[in-house]
Amino acid sequence: MLSIPFKRCVKVHPTYAAAYVQPLQDIHSKENHLPVLNVHAGTVSSKSAGKIRNGVNWMLYCTEKKRVYSKKEGTTFTFYLNFITLTLPSDQRHSDEFLKEFLLTPFLEWMARTQGCKMWLWKAESQTNGNIHFHITGHVFIHWKSIRKKWNVLLAKYGYCKVFQDGTNDKGNAATQIKAAKNPEQVGGYLASYIGKDDRLKLKIKKPKGLPQFSTTKKVSVNCRDYDYSPHSVLKRYIDGRLWSCSYNLSRINVLLDEELMCSTSFQDCSSDVASLSEQSREEKYYTLLFYRHLKFKKVGMALGEKIFETLPKITERKYYTVESLFE
Repeated sequence: MLSIPFKRCVKVHPTYAAAYVQPLQDIHSKENHLPVLNVHAGTVSSKSAGKIRNGVNWMLYCTEKKRVYSKKEGTTFTFYLNFITLTLPSDQRHSDEFLKEFLLTPFLEWMARTQGCKMWLWKAESQTNGNIHFHITGHVFIHWKSIRKKWNVLLAKYGYCKVFQDGTNDKGNAATQIKAAKNPEQVGGYLASYIGKDDRLKLKIKKPKGLPQFSTTKKVSVNCRDYDYSPHSVLKRYIDGRLWSCSYNLSRINVLLDEELMCSTSFQDCSSDVASLSEQSREEKYYTLLFYRHLKFKKVGMALGEKIFETLPKITERKYYTVESLFE
């Protein structure tokens, strides 16, 4: 019997770490590998939800606290990430793939080119009226007027609204919604849960409770108005194509610590630091999970060195913004 060499690995994330062993060679032959069709069933899988959660947390880890000062209101507020919702002001007349290519992609390119948003993550959902809408999370401050103006220009290009000189349309600003994530302790879990939530809609459906069983052949009058109004889980319409995606610098993050760094002091410090961070651990059959808080990991991660976190994006961002007004 052949012995297969293994190496110890630690996969590090902002909120948890997974310790496991990995074989140094492929156990199974390539002929036995069947092709896998990456087709979703209309909802985000648990694996994709984990990737979305990790993407939001890594974005929060790589960004800093920013301050925005409003001249007219004379107030200052701080935030970490933005949360943008883009909808259609009228009935959808194009396919989902068309809208993602000619509406969503130009909007993301505009964010990266003119607003300095180098990290972003989006997810597509369907509304109760059947229209597609998009949730976008980025790391820079963008005024709601600029977002509304750009989105309305893209909508007007394909006949979804009328755009005037100030960037408004005949539906007002109902096609966009902008929120700011201010609390770093809650933003990761909140945004990840909201973006990665199950695309199911709880509806109260009229459903008969069921007719009683009778042991006679005579006709029996049954009250047909006896309905069950309990909530049932109903799927919204499926979105064609991809349900979510993120920027390239977020997708390539892979903080993997293996035995190649075992002899270095940085690996020993990292292992001890990650272990000291853990507030909860869970032993599985083939791996061990260590859970910790995001803010604690951020303090330790800064001192781990560029060699370990070389896959993290190098983002330079503005920390101070000045606007005339936050509401006008």
